[in-house]
Amino acid sequence: LVDDDVPTATCVLGIGEIYSEGTPLADFAPEGALSEEGLAAIEELGSCKQFGKGGIDIGVCQMTDLKQEYELITNLCETTYEAKIMPFDMMLSVPFYHRTLRRYPVCLPNACSLSDALLYYGYMASMYESGATTYYPGLEIDVDFNLSLKNTCDENPKDKAFMKQYNGNLAIKSCKWLKRRPEDLKMKYCNKKAGAAGFEPAGAVCPSTCCLCEETDDDVFLK
Repeated sequence: LVDDDVPTATCVLGIGEIYSEGTPLADFAPEGALSEEGLAAIEELGSCKQFGKGGIDIGVCQMTDLKQEYELITNLCETTYEAKIMPFDMMLSVPFYHRTLRRYPVCLPNACSLSDALLYYGYMASMYESGATTYYPGLEIDVDFNLSLKNTCDENPKDKAFMKQYNGNLAIKSCKWLKRRPEDLKMKYCNKKAGAAGFEPAGAVCPSTCCLCEETDDDVFLK
């Protein structure tokens, strides 16, 4: 391996200090969240939606819905370790069972660059898949740790955005309101680049309604 293929030692040591046994964030380690115990605990909190049929159990858990837990992790990360939160989309798949944790709050020391983080958690995924962990013994397993997209299809129908200004008055409307407009009017508002009075434009607030969700050629979906 060349140097660019491994995370820096200071990054690895910093992550260890944050998530090692006995630390305040030990119970929130990303790799532990994908264990049977970790996923069961997250599902008990009610942030997961179940899909699938024919004996296949598929679930997607929106971590930002767990506001109390998210705030706790963020505060511990920023105050105890003077580190930063980096949201990750984490996926685990074993036969007949699939879970995705969206925007899981990963605490990263400032010594870690984005490249370091992806290399480190790429290594953790390989440990899962090679059977080097004690999780899911004897099962074929697929694990991914990916940086969450900044602009996803997540939007709150009640969130409000700047639509237009006329006669000195501002039109501030919700994503739900925008979704019900005729297509040509909707696109007119979605294409605006600037907000006003502290409100962002519709494209930034309502990415799903405005058809601005990000995707890559490697993204997959359930048929």
